[in-house]
Amino acid sequence: MVHASAVSYEWRFGDGSPPLVTGEPGRPWPARSEIAHAYPRLGVFPVRVTVRWHGRFQVNGGPAQDVPGPPVLRDAAVSYPVRELQTVLVN
Repeated sequence: MVHASAVSYEWRFGDGSPPLVTGEPGRPWPARSEIAHAYPRLGVFPVRVTVRWHGRFQVNGGPAQDVPGPPVLRDAAVSYPVRELQTVLVN
């Protein structure tokens, strides 16, 4: 039996800010997510997430062992348009 699990997510927001590393993938909109970033300017930014995976295996009911070798990393990227949004209070 083999079991793989995501252990960390590294978010790069494409604006030169430091990456955000979390143990959770976040939540899809419109749910509130722990993954958030405020952009300092308008534009289109290459947002990238890199997921680090950890694997364990078991043979014939023996003890579980870590999968040997370098870490398994997978990433995905998307161009993210940042636009200005202004709120207006009304009576």
